[in-house]
Amino acid sequence: MKKNHIWTTTLILVMGIIIGFLIGRISIKEQITTTPQASSDQTVLSVEKSATNQPQPPTIAAITPKTLDQVDGVSIDDDYVLGRTDAPLTIIEFTDYQCPFCKKYFDNVFSKIKSEYINTGKIRYVIRDFPLDEHPQALLAANAAQCAGEQGKYFEMHDQLFTEQNKWSYQSNALSTFKTYGTKLGLEANKFNACLDSGKYESEIAKDIADAEKYTVLSTPTIFINNSKIVGAQSYDLFKTTIDSELAKAAAKNKKQTN
Repeated sequence: MKKNHIWTTTLILVMGIIIGFLIGRISIKEQITTTPQASSDQTVLSVEKSATNQPQPPTIAAITPKTLDQVDGVSIDDDYVLGRTDAPLTIIEFTDYQCPFCKKYFDNVFSKIKSEYINTGKIRYVIRDFPLDEHPQALLAANAAQCAGEQGKYFEMHDQLFTEQNKWSYQSNALSTFKTYGTKLGLEANKFNACLDSGKYESEIAKDIADAEKYTVLSTPTIFINNSKIVGAQSYDLFKTTIDSELAKAAAKNKKQTN
């Protein structure tokens, strides 16, 4: 009787071990099949979120003269003109002095247009302001150019602002930097500084912005060559092709009127 009791106890112990082992295996299997899946989902979500939050560099779509938008009635307003006022062709640029693409256009295109067409009397060039909200010093820079214009140095300040854009863009001392530019350009300091401090031309700049919106200007630089609208720092070849085409049209029209 005692022997049977021992065997019974041993059998129960062995079965308990086997059952415990099986339960442990099932538990481990469940962890293997569920835990990595949750981890994988979190990783994917994390990667997707990280990728979404990364700032994407803006791009400029390449365009050709055949695809240029046509906009009628773009006005020069009372803004400053570079070149002959009676030139056969007018170019109007809406710009933002803090815009990196505007600087790229200034460096790579405007200088060539100035040399080949403005200085030779073929076109008159007009700058109008379109400071963007994301550029905190753009409005102040536009005002600086206008204030310099009071003393006959509008385009000199325009060139100075773009040439040294990296020295004042997103800098807390932009105002004092602009004042040093006034001194550098030989402006009467008290008059220029008072103009700059007062924001004297903000209403004029606001008018440029309102007109730009009428002409469906959404970004800078946006350039109008007669009715042809070019957006972005496109290649000089595109501008040259468009300018030459418009000059040819103007010459043909003038010849027809004189015959």
